[in-house]
Amino acid sequence: MVGDEFKLPPDVPEYLATWGAYAKRTTWDGILAKDPENAVARQALDELPDVGPLDALAANAAAVNLLVGRRWYVIRAAREAGETWEAIGTALGISKQGAQDYYRRKIEQQERYAGDLHDAERARAALGGSGGSTACPVCGAAGARRCSTPSGQDHKERRKALSRQIVTHSVDDFGTAEQHQ
Repeated sequence: MVGDEFKLPPDVPEYLATWGAYAKRTTWDGILAKDPENAVARQALDELPDVGPLDALAANAAAVNLLVGRRWYVIRAAREAGETWEAIGTALGISKQGAQDYYRRKIEQQERYAGDLHDAERARAALGGSGGSTACPVCGAAGARRCSTPSGQDHKERRKALSRQIVTHSVDDFGTAEQHQ
């Protein structure tokens, strides 16, 4: 790829921009339908990208797929922060069991498709008991309030720091390995 610029595929903000442009076009088209001489509506339409309903639907589907595909690692972060499966299920609008089953399927996909890019031990640790993970992902101490590290930093603080890692590797719903900020 010498001389070619590497370009990442669109992400959620770009898809939402397409969706939003279509919504704005629809609004301004409705105003023009009632008042064909409305100069403000005509100018607004001229300034918006030409986005049709199929473009908007494709952007909607892509954004939903990306968001749902990335949900698993936010569930892991919630578990590492001490959230219960019941609380996670409630936040997602599903049952406790549904949240656990969803997470389990997603980490199995990660293990299958992402290989070395996926921290299987950390992901599986988040499946543990009813509270957060059963062991500190840093020192391995089970159920302790403080890590067994020399600093004695609280487990919860340590897990929060880990969950804010800058780059998380995942596999989207199509089995494509990708990096997420």
